Amino acid sequence: MRTDVALRLGFCALCLILAFLKGGTGVELPDPPAENCAWSRWTEWSACDPCTKTRRRSRSVEVFGQFGGQSCDSSIGDREYCTTPDVCTKPPAPECSGTEFQCESGTCIKKRLMCNGDYDCEDGSDEDCDEPSHKPCGSKILDSSEQGRTAGYGINILGADPRRNPFNNDYYDGRCDRVMNPNTRKTDRVPYNVGVLHYENKSFMRIKGKLQMSTYRMRSRGLKVAEEFLEHVQSLPLQYEKGIYFAFLEDYGTHYTKNGKSGGEYELIYVLNQDAIKRRNLTERMVQECFRGGISVDVAGKALVGGGHAKLDKCKNVTSKPTDTSEGKALVDRVMTSVKGGTLQAAAVMRAKLNKEGLMDVATYQTWAQSIIDGPALIRSEPEPIYMLIPVDMPGASNRTSNLKQAIADYVAEYNVCKCKPCHNGGTLALVDGKCICMCSHLYDGLGCQNYKPDRSKYAATRPPPSHEGNWSCWSYWSSCSGRTRTRTRRCNTDGLPGGAVCRGDTRSEEYC
Repeated sequence: MRTDVALRLGFCALCLILAFLKGGTGVELPDPPAENCAWSRWTEWSACDPCTKTRRRSRSVEVFGQFGGQSCDSSIGDREYCTTPDVCTKPPAPECSGTEFQCESGTCIKKRLMCNGDYDCEDGSDEDCDEPSHKPCGSKILDSSEQGRTAGYGINILGADPRRNPFNNDYYDGRCDRVMNPNTRKTDRVPYNVGVLHYENKSFMRIKGKLQMSTYRMRSRGLKVAEEFLEHVQSLPLQYEKGIYFAFLEDYGTHYTKNGKSGGEYELIYVLNQDAIKRRNLTERMVQECFRGGISVDVAGKALVGGGHAKLDKCKNVTSKPTDTSEGKALVDRVMTSVKGGTLQAAAVMRAKLNKEGLMDVATYQTWAQSIIDGPALIRSEPEPIYMLIPVDMPGASNRTSNLKQAIADYVAEYNVCKCKPCHNGGTLALVDGKCICMCSHLYDGLGCQNYKPDRSKYAATRPPPSHEGNWSCWSYWSSCSGRTRTRTRRCNTDGLPGGAVCRGDTRSEEYC
């Protein structure tokens, strides 16, 4: 511990000495000491679940990896096989009315839905007949599109992609609602859960662009959730266990989407080589213009407006490829890409093209855009908490709803930049893949934004006044309720920063109880 403190004090002193001697202009300061991921101790094992024959435990992140240290990429939950003499007791199947048919799984559906060619029972037991007697869509064979099947998909408020959909979007309630899909030129059948499904097929392509394929709105009531989702809800313990509830949220998301827009989205971040730009007597604005020549296309790939990236003569050498010419290195060191939507193959080709050439062409964009029909992604949504899908008449619904509310709050608190060290010179903290990253303003770089770059300033000889801001620690637990008020506190973390750094905000918070 003493060695660690000495290293940090030495680093801070070195920064101050170098800044004083050199006036803070252009001197390369060392990166802050690496911070490795630190985990809390595991909780005790939970009791053995007689139905799943597993027991679980969990832990928390105390400090995220930072400044080149080890990231927190392991799981916060753990489970193992166990045995128990306890008997697995499942809740009794509901009693169906005289006008209802009971599926083998226990679910009740209307008798009019039997033998209609649709699997209104997810197990298909309602279609145990010689042949369908009355098909809702008659002799036409209509299928739901991928946009309809994935409507309502769960979202995670921290950005991760859930693995499962809580809804049964293969359920139609004996209806044959349909919509024309202009992308495939076929008529699609609309699932019962989807109140409105509208398709679009045009977009404008920019460095950050979206291709919106469809808009949907879920029904306001009577949603048909999947039996698997209900089984998972029933398997949640009535007593809160963080690891189990976190696993549920990572499967289904913290929220589902009431309304959503699906399609594709891409974002390109160009890392520019400032030295190469200066050598060619260019400016950042001139380089940016090379990448802002847009192409408006429809899904078929027909160009509507000219002026594409590759057609600009002054942009011929603005690529990410290294060069051996007298002009030196290319203006772009690398391209960081983010692609959502489309098939894995099309998205991979798109990333490879950008990483190799640094530019987008119509053919690559067209291939990716067409693949979005088969693999749409959720690009905008109106969220609703996932616990709102728990039926109120389910045994233990109140306990599990309360536990999920706590789990969502704990989930947000678990993955928070309050567990990061502060950045220098006004850098912004971000949490990516289990490690803290300092995002620096254009005048600074380094893992902690500690290095001033005078060549990026209009006035190279004058360094702006240092602006160091601390990072708030995580909030403490709420105190017990006293006088209808409870409180919590936090502290300002200025570890590694020069003296005088402060945090904006309050150290104390209170609320009514």
